[in-house]
Amino acid sequence: MNRLFLLSVIFVVTNVLSNAAEQGMPHLYICGDSTAAKNKLPIIGWGEMLKDYLDTSHVQIENRARGGRSARTYITEGLWEAVHNQLKPGDIVIIQFGHNDGYSKISAARYDLPGLGEETQQIEDPKTKKPFVLHTYGYYMRTMVSEAKESGAKVIVLGSVPRCSWKDKHIVRDEAQHVTWAKNVASQQSVLFWDDNDAIARVYDGLGAERTKKRYFPQDNTHTNPDGAKLSAAIITMGLASLNEPSLKSFVTADSLTKARSVVESAETLKD
Repeated sequence: MNRLFLLSVIFVVTNVLSNAAEQGMPHLYICGDSTAAKNKLPIIGWGEMLKDYLDTSHVQIENRARGGRSARTYITEGLWEAVHNQLKPGDIVIIQFGHNDGYSKISAARYDLPGLGEETQQIEDPKTKKPFVLHTYGYYMRTMVSEAKESGAKVIVLGSVPRCSWKDKHIVRDEAQHVTWAKNVASQQSVLFWDDNDAIARVYDGLGAERTKKRYFPQDNTHTNPDGAKLSAAIITMGLASLNEPSLKSFVTADSLTKARSVVESAETLKD
């Protein structure tokens, strides 16, 4: 009986200490679309692979990216509110949108107005048929960035990851200008920005169209398979390290860089 009691006490104390440690460490929230989200295999986003590179004994990764969302619908569906309500000083928020923010037939229910301005448009929701006021991409991005800052979190804005879309033997960069607008929002709000769009595209350029498609985009030209997500996460890890942000140094370590560089170098020397 005494032994069972002692084991029970040890179990409870261990759980309490573990939960306390988790609460004390910073949380890193990833807010984005399907290119970062969990998804369903064979499709997977880079946010699911980031844990393979970061020191998770010093950071709790919360991948809150959700497939099919734009900056607008991430807010209007309450996904951003769920993140915002949990933020505390010292947390990190990575924000990455763009793939679903431009107008097209498949994005008619989620697109934003283009640009950074304060212009609005009164439209009807194609699903609910209810009228609402549509704002620009910049407006929705600024909303998330400013609210995260007010919570004491460190904000990092990323460009959208590139599609497997080619022109003149190079990956098309900054489709529809959302990377440029994301960079401008970060500058306006005085937060960090890193251009993963160009960094990942440079690696794809070196591999060429056929090899990139075969290796990383077997499903379509937007969503990566596990190998593609692993590569994107490696490049993003290197990008986070390059920011030289003190709040990241406890979990973006020398070991993180060694692992990430190994994956990128393996990709760059990939043979069919």
